[in-house]
Amino acid sequence: MKADLVVIGSGLSGTVAALRAASQGKRVIVVRKAWGGTALGSGAFEIADSDTLSQEVPYHMARIKKENPDHPYHQLNAALLEPALHLFKEAFPFSLEGSLRKNHVLMLQTGQTLNAAFAMTSHFFDLQTNLDKNILVLGVRPIVMPINRKFKNLTFDHVDWPASEANLLPATIAKSLDHGDRLKQFAAQVKSKTSAHHFDILLMPPFLGLDRFVEVRKAFEMLLGTPVFEMLGVYPSVPGIRFQKGLEAALAKKKISIVQGRVEAIHITKRRVVSIEVKRADQIEKIEGAGYVLATGKFFSGGIRKEAVFRETVFNLPLFYQHDPVYEKETGLLVKKDFLKKQPLFQMGVRTDKDLKPVGQSGDVLYDNVRVCGTILAGIDPHRDHSRFGVSLLSGYQAGELAQ
Repeated sequence: MKADLVVIGSGLSGTVAALRAASQGKRVIVVRKAWGGTALGSGAFEIADSDTLSQEVPYHMARIKKENPDHPYHQLNAALLEPALHLFKEAFPFSLEGSLRKNHVLMLQTGQTLNAAFAMTSHFFDLQTNLDKNILVLGVRPIVMPINRKFKNLTFDHVDWPASEANLLPATIAKSLDHGDRLKQFAAQVKSKTSAHHFDILLMPPFLGLDRFVEVRKAFEMLLGTPVFEMLGVYPSVPGIRFQKGLEAALAKKKISIVQGRVEAIHITKRRVVSIEVKRADQIEKIEGAGYVLATGKFFSGGIRKEAVFRETVFNLPLFYQHDPVYEKETGLLVKKDFLKKQPLFQMGVRTDKDLKPVGQSGDVLYDNVRVCGTILAGIDPHRDHSRFGVSLLSGYQAGELAQ
């Protein structure tokens, strides 16, 4: 197999890299071994966290750069956020709501709130701009019973999922509600419970359908006769699974091939990767590319593995924390005693130059035709940093544009 660009990883950053390269007329192949961290997402997309909504997103991006001199935003061109978002939204099959300027207050199914720039439409309910509405938050036991006392216009209640159904994973419930008869039964149960409340909007856990969630939500609203939104998800995440499936649909829409398998070997001439070997079931497939993009993520998706030492699993690139190599460090030196603080372990990753080429300790480029993007980059903790969407979108777009 031959391609102009081979993207390794099919999460958000890898998908955006593939879309950007394809938009320039390049033939692209995406290689992946499985779903990664993207499928664990909450359904919200964060560019820069904010404790206050009085400042705009660009202000908080600048604050992140000031507080973290190793954050990928130092290497990325924020001016490309708008074209990157446009490219992504054009290919992605589900609508996103939000703004590149402003964060919105969204609710997790645990009852906590999250400030994020975007969310899929089903989850885009801004609590801060709906203070004049009466909101009924309906939990479904025994999975989660959300409570939030910060917003006085919220009323909490719950319904019980049938105890006879032993498998209560959110994805199982969501899949069952893809079927009209089951959805009608559940809607009748909810309507019976909610009849005792006066409310303008119903906020539900995020399992109103899996493969047909857009249609299921609309049907559910019609059955109840009221606007319905979903809270953001937590692990295991139905919104994350929906989003990952949306990424696959975006690649299919642009006729970008996905090769399912694990990279077993790479072949190098001078400082260029000329081909990779991918294990698919019981056979090895050789793929030749003019350029390569590494978008494998960190621990959740297997981009970084701890063996005798920490290592990047495809190109064996060196890993860094604050410009220091970590291959000789004990794990304990990368973990802080305070569990709630950001951990060096999760901020370590691959360092690059301004063109996203991987570099060594002295800053020398290791491969001329490899670009690195997404959460495997050094300086970002993808699950605490609150900039995952911004970093993945920007770095994927730039990697796909520059790769050759």
